Amino acid sequence: MGRYEYLILDLLIMIGPLCSSFDRKVRFVQKWKFGFTAIFLIGMLYIGWDIWAVSRGHWRFNPDYVMETRIFELPIEEILFFLVVPFAALFMWEVLRFYRKGKDDDINFNPLRYAGLLGGVGLILWIGKGYEYTGLTFLASGLFFLLDQVTKTYLTRQVNFWYLQGLIILTTLIFNGFLTARPIVLYGESFQLGLRVFTIPVEDFGFGFSLNTLILWLYTWMQSGHKSIQQG
Repeated sequence: MGRYEYLILDLLIMIGPLCSSFDRKVRFVQKWKFGFTAIFLIGMLYIGWDIWAVSRGHWRFNPDYVMETRIFELPIEEILFFLVVPFAALFMWEVLRFYRKGKDDDINFNPLRYAGLLGGVGLILWIGKGYEYTGLTFLASGLFFLLDQVTKTYLTRQVNFWYLQGLIILTTLIFNGFLTARPIVLYGESFQLGLRVFTIPVEDFGFGFSLNTLILWLYTWMQSGHKSIQQG
């Protein structure tokens, strides 16, 4: 497969959720406008983070496994990553909400406490220790908890939200495990803690968590605003 391996991985992640979006029960296709809007807006921020991270040496891409096409030094497959992974996460969210309808009990959770904790630790790791990648993942994750509270989406109080995180961790172990074991992505160790789950830096879990949760937050918030307008 050679240089097409990352592209093939992107397609494998996308094909199942894409085809299943037309399922008559879940009907994810009806929410695509919210999904793709959220993915585009948050994804652009993360692509900017990616471009900056590559320029800093946080990570780079093995030319043996990616195509030569670049956009601001990023392989086209990396750009697609910010579409296919969040799309799959949103699809899993809608599947959980449908099949666990009526079973999603609220839990006692204080997002602001975790927003402050993650933000503080992130600043210490980034500015105090020089672990830029680690610190940024903490800050981005803290931002999600803050927004979840301030905008009253309260995703973190839903059991389904935490089920989704379990599914995302599982898929991260599979797909990100392939990216790092091959290796398609190579890392600058001085910008992270150096702790790994198998071949995956622990920071990658934070990066994925913040990316997917911020997109899920915006996706949910836009829909709640849309419903308010319709009811008004």
